[in-house]
Amino acid sequence: MLFAKKKAVRNITKLYFFTDEEKGFDLPWVREHILRYCSGLPSKFSVNFGENKDISKLPVRMHPSELEYLDVTSSEGNMMLVLSQVFVKPDKRLMHECTVISEFDHTFCHEKELITWLDDHFELIYGYSRTLREDYHPTSETKIKKGLFSTELRAEKLSVWMFSPYEMSAGGVKGIYPVNYWAEGALKKLKELGFDVPHVEFGNIFHFSDAEGEEMRRSNPKYKDFVRFGELGT
Repeated sequence: MLFAKKKAVRNITKLYFFTDEEKGFDLPWVREHILRYCSGLPSKFSVNFGENKDISKLPVRMHPSELEYLDVTSSEGNMMLVLSQVFVKPDKRLMHECTVISEFDHTFCHEKELITWLDDHFELIYGYSRTLREDYHPTSETKIKKGLFSTELRAEKLSVWMFSPYEMSAGGVKGIYPVNYWAEGALKKLKELGFDVPHVEFGNIFHFSDAEGEEMRRSNPKYKDFVRFGELGT
């Protein structure tokens, strides 16, 4: 009898923050501060789905509106980081989504350090860290379907969001994860839904244990699919 090889598990961190459309976007922080939390050594990058270039040629500065998509891959060809533009607010601020892929660590110590650093240097409004199996895409968190001659990737659906993504600034969240960065108003919005949160920490970072995750699933059956503590994606 043949046994399937166990899929590797990684830590995935998603962070949403604003930049000013009128100001330049300094990129060295990606290499100096973000990539040190990733798995492997950075080797290549591409901007706006262009050609892959050596990481040493990463631009020093770009206008935020010019940077729609940036990805960085390791020397093994594995995705390490994706930075994409999500939408533009009426006040000309650009929202970016930053996805960081790092080695599995159930303590999420490095992820919390990363969230704290980004919160100190950017207008961070929402984020979370979770574990995810390697056969799920780190940006969409959907299962990668591999055929004989092709690979199918499914886009993320709005239905996986507990609140609309456009409500993030007001405390809207995608779901409940092991580590959460919540804006002011998140607990109030969850309470208005009737969602029971086990405890409240000072600050904006909420780290829940697996046991607390299970308790939230049991005590909030209507929203149990939004409590995401396992290794399988949305």
